Amino acid sequence: NAPAEEGVDLSKYYILTPPFDPIDITLLLALTSQDKISFGELDTEVKEYRRSIFDKLRFIKQQIEIFDKEKTKEHLENIKKPIHKLAGSGGLYGFDKVSSFCKQTETALNEKIESFDKGCDETKDTFLKTLEEIKKCFLEAPAPQEQPKAEIPTQGSEEKKTSIECELFFVDDDEDLLKVIEKIAKTKNINVQTCSSFAKAQELFKDPNFKPKFLLVDLHSDKEQISGYDLIKSFRESNPLASSTFIGILSAKKELTDKVKATELGIDLYFEKPVAPDVLIYQIQKLNETKIEEKQQILLIDDDIDFCKIIASNLKNTSLNLTMYHDGNDFFKRIDEGNYSILLLDLNLPGLSGLDLLGTLRSDYRYRKLPVVIITATNDLEIIKKAYNLGIQDYIVKPITPEDFKNQVETILKKKQSLDVIYQKEDRFNFYTKQSLQDFFLTYSINYSYISVVTFTLSTKDQSIQHVFAKKLEDFFGNQDIKGFWQEGVFVLLLIQLMPTQLRIILETFYDQVKREDSFEDKTKFANAVISVFPNDGDNIDALVSKSLTILEATKDTYFGISLTQETKETRFQSTKKFIYLISNNKILARALEYSLNLRGYTVKLSNEGKESYDYISSIFLKNPPDIIILDSELKDEDPIILLEKLKRLIGERIPIIYLSQRTREEDIIEGLSKGASSYVTKPFSISMLLHRIEQRSL
Repeated sequence: NAPAEEGVDLSKYYILTPPFDPIDITLLLALTSQDKISFGELDTEVKEYRRSIFDKLRFIKQQIEIFDKEKTKEHLENIKKPIHKLAGSGGLYGFDKVSSFCKQTETALNEKIESFDKGCDETKDTFLKTLEEIKKCFLEAPAPQEQPKAEIPTQGSEEKKTSIECELFFVDDDEDLLKVIEKIAKTKNINVQTCSSFAKAQELFKDPNFKPKFLLVDLHSDKEQISGYDLIKSFRESNPLASSTFIGILSAKKELTDKVKATELGIDLYFEKPVAPDVLIYQIQKLNETKIEEKQQILLIDDDIDFCKIIASNLKNTSLNLTMYHDGNDFFKRIDEGNYSILLLDLNLPGLSGLDLLGTLRSDYRYRKLPVVIITATNDLEIIKKAYNLGIQDYIVKPITPEDFKNQVETILKKKQSLDVIYQKEDRFNFYTKQSLQDFFLTYSINYSYISVVTFTLSTKDQSIQHVFAKKLEDFFGNQDIKGFWQEGVFVLLLIQLMPTQLRIILETFYDQVKREDSFEDKTKFANAVISVFPNDGDNIDALVSKSLTILEATKDTYFGISLTQETKETRFQSTKKFIYLISNNKILARALEYSLNLRGYTVKLSNEGKESYDYISSIFLKNPPDIIILDSELKDEDPIILLEKLKRLIGERIPIIYLSQRTREEDIIEGLSKGASSYVTKPFSISMLLHRIEQRSL
């Protein structure tokens, strides 16, 4: 132990606390002799990380010792967790080889965990050899380098650009169009480069220095077999920072399938030929001029404290204000506490996984459009695909440099803010114009199975009343839903994948807040709403709003009424709140489900034990039975399949049972359904989808 002498900076010492292995001493001496330990002007976070290496390795060894005494799946996962964190954060602190080796080790451990029930023949010696390899990787790391100070350009100096750094890179085999674009761009002082060969562009994309601000690609080439989609995929695969580039495509075929595919690929702008070159340049120029608003609120949820520390340190004095948590506990409470612009979510969290939290988030109408970036140390394409299906904007693979991390986050925020550039807003209420609503609806109708449109009318044309109502709309629904001004006294709301039954409850809550406003104390001042649904009530927003206005005219004297265009669906709103009995031993999942279901008007009773649940349902079955039972397979006191059978024998067909399980094999699903489940939902799941199943079962 280092002596605590006066004037001695203890941060310059590495302290080993007995008992420790000889390898710890060897590693310490080797690092010191090779100048791997430096006491220069390294960042405090880097010093702390290097100082903690021995503790990290010792912790892994402790987990190996525990596993050797009792070979369980849980103990094997405990070995994987610290290795997973080294895979994610090691590279950030200069140990790239450690990250690489730990990623490989984590992949191998995942396979062993998945097949654990079939037997595990791993020995203590095998894991200790792995630990020695990790130590070896630390030893082979290059000596830490101090960060060079940024050079301040002198007056008159010019930033050097490579030949492929530009604001706009345009690929099209129409050379006449390229010439016109070059000419207009020059008059607008836009640095543009063009390429008429798709094959040459594909080769150019392989250069790591290729970083245009905007990439514009023709969808179909008349001269080559390569398509515009092939080019975009090639660009994204070759460039690790492709997400920092705005991407647009042009299409002359005007086929709906082209728009669908463009939406799936996350294209930022879609142009149909013929397109006016000056309009094209104008929209691109506006996107490039989009700036990050001051102090964006960023929420990072990641259990890797080392990763969080260095990211937080590097985001100081930037436009990004970072809030960090290291688990998913009180997930919604934390999100509610801050007006966050983006959520950065680690996939491998203790308790409820990142995907489970993401599914829960997307079920909440307030956060369905909150930009989410997932963070992972393993490039698992299947998991990433599931995350995209739940509506993420991007993903980050660890390790990543803090500068690249910052750039990716800023670009996503910039793209989010660029909507206000492309889609116009009117001045009085700062809501989207009728034309913008039509454009939004066209885009959404390509990619979503149904869209709810709420049309509001007010009982008065008083400007002050309209302003108060618009302000309440803005405050209540925030930025996640599209709010528009259709005509005098008529406001329109676009909501994606939100069922009318859910929306009715949300609007009732909204009305309660409006009624509290002084401006609406007079009973002659009120609003009415009609919910219409695409595609049931029409295939365009004009048809839906027109049908709604007809109903609103007939019900104009109703005080804060909510109607539906289809009578068959109106009856569903008149039913009482549903009573759901939820059985789950996963406390985080149970709390998240309870929160989401309560928000939509359901009454939820929780139980974390199988026997308790069976006894309770037996006692109330004939008096006040639940409308639906949700049975999670995560139970400790009883086999969930056996409980499922017992419940089914008790209640018969009277009460639907929705069964939640991580097992995705066909035989497992068949077993669950045959044993009594009315519906089988595999994890991770979107809670929007679960709510849809509940609605189906509660008709």
